[in-house]
Amino acid sequence: VKNNADSSQPDGQRLFIYGDPAYAVSGHVLAPYKGLTLDSAQRKFNSKMSKVREAVEWVFKEANTQFAFLNFASNQKVLLQPVGLFYLVGLLMCNCHTILHRPQIPQYFDYAPPTLSAYF
Repeated sequence: VKNNADSSQPDGQRLFIYGDPAYAVSGHVLAPYKGLTLDSAQRKFNSKMSKVREAVEWVFKEANTQFAFLNFASNQKVLLQPVGLFYLVGLLMCNCHTILHRPQIPQYFDYAPPTLSAYF
């Protein structure tokens, strides 16, 4: 039985989350290399990952644009409403919009999204 907490691909290759410099590095979280004496490989890694991290932030902008309710703090009442659930549903619907309309994000990566039936 596979552990649900295990973040890996079916072939066993580990998956990681890449965060900005504020994130602490851990077993499945990566962050940019820090310091003034980075070697060329570390600088190249930081540069390439920075470009991808920026593209990931587009997803949050897209969700907030398509579903403005998610972006209004006055609409989100933590502990009184299921704020996390609202955001997850908003991201799910945003993914559907991406599949149907192919906006900026899949174009940037030159990658066609799956069909709706494959997604669900």
